[in-house]
Amino acid sequence: MPYLEKIVDANLGKLSSALLILRCWAQARELRPSETVYLSRTRDRRPLRFSKTGDRGLERAYRTHWVPTRR
Repeated sequence: MPYLEKIVDANLGKLSSALLILRCWAQARELRPSETVYLSRTRDRRPLRFSKTGDRGLERAYRTHWVPTRR
């Protein structure tokens, strides 16, 4: 599959809204964003693509994990 959104069984507008809600929720709880690299399991180990457009901001949103802030 060329990108994750191709197989998601959901309205992409709702998916985008869910990512925004998650970000707002995490920030309100003072979690920090931590980007994760996802690589294919093929020989070339290319980065996986999440969106059809490849938009940098959207790709970053899909790759972000929210973790506790270290104190």
